[in-house]
Amino acid sequence: MSAKRFWGLDGLRGVCALTVVLLYASGLFWSGPIFQHGYLAMDMFFLLSGFVIAFAHEGQLRTGLGLARFLKVRARRLLPVFWIGAVFNIAIFIAMASAGYYPGYGTAIVWLIVPLTTLLMLPAFGTPGNSFAPAMMSVTWSLAVEWLVNIAYAAFGFRLRARTLATFAVAGWAAMAIAGYATGKGWCVGITRDDFFSYGMMRGAPAFAASVVLFRVHARGWFTRLPVVAPQLLLTFWFCIAAMPTLTATPTFDWIAVTLLCPLLILLLLRANDMAPPFCKSLGEISYPLYVINPGIIFAGAENAFVRAGPWSRFAARASGRRPLRWRGMDGERALPPAPAAPARRRLNNPALQKAPATPAQAVIKTGHAPHSSRHRKS
Repeated sequence: MSAKRFWGLDGLRGVCALTVVLLYASGLFWSGPIFQHGYLAMDMFFLLSGFVIAFAHEGQLRTGLGLARFLKVRARRLLPVFWIGAVFNIAIFIAMASAGYYPGYGTAIVWLIVPLTTLLMLPAFGTPGNSFAPAMMSVTWSLAVEWLVNIAYAAFGFRLRARTLATFAVAGWAAMAIAGYATGKGWCVGITRDDFFSYGMMRGAPAFAASVVLFRVHARGWFTRLPVVAPQLLLTFWFCIAAMPTLTATPTFDWIAVTLLCPLLILLLLRANDMAPPFCKSLGEISYPLYVINPGIIFAGAENAFVRAGPWSRFAARASGRRPLRWRGMDGERALPPAPAAPARRRLNNPALQKAPATPAQAVIKTGHAPHSSRHRKS
């Protein structure tokens, strides 16, 4: 069984990574996220992680693999890509901070605290705001949650009965659902260093436990009577979940999607694994690198002309009659350096630019939370 590969789950991981990237990138060119519920991809990642790790390592852990060897295997697989992505993101962050994009960030913070905490996947205490990792936006918190849950699973979780894990998952999800209503933010929480150890773990641990249960039940052949649905339709269904409009917090939709729709999607993809199209393999291969480096891509784009009077922004302004978007970033309100004024002749000939002042106002980076929480800009 260890030689088997779940291509459908690889495809699902890839499309989840794409929705996260498009959610983050939504602020680069024009207002309004493309996938407003893309933040639920993190919960799907936790579910996928639990199933795959139980499939790959539960038998080995039961036969004496040990916590240290398990962590060595996981580190060898995950950390090189993470560190390459972290170095890329840190370089972009330092360049932006040196250009004045992060007033209030001293030299020690920019050159020591942020790089060190990012590479070690630790909360960036001592930095302005409450971002978990300023150089990697909301990526690092989910990876840190996954590592902590992996450690707990390898230390004792694999010994727990399926019924115990299921009870823990149900209780944890119930607590998370209540927290979603109490905070008024749904499941779009746990992404800052203020709530990482509470809501962040409440999102990750129950999902991981539930997916271990799914693995054990699937291994017994209990889901062979499920209908076989084309994987292409199932992957499209995820896009539909991620694209659900978000005019305000949606705690009800969030808990239904995470606790019911996401596990069902995994089971149906497992059932249709033999029908998985070839592109699922490619999606799986790019998912983790894409997820890790996307903060640097977004930051790099924000520093270029795409944001301030860039070609796409000008096109959007002409098409809608509105002013170009002001990019929303991560860590508190930051004033960007002023953009050069558009030539007078072009302002006179462009209705959209006629409404803008001769010297455009400074764009503002609104941060402090992940871009996918822009619908709770207060969050």
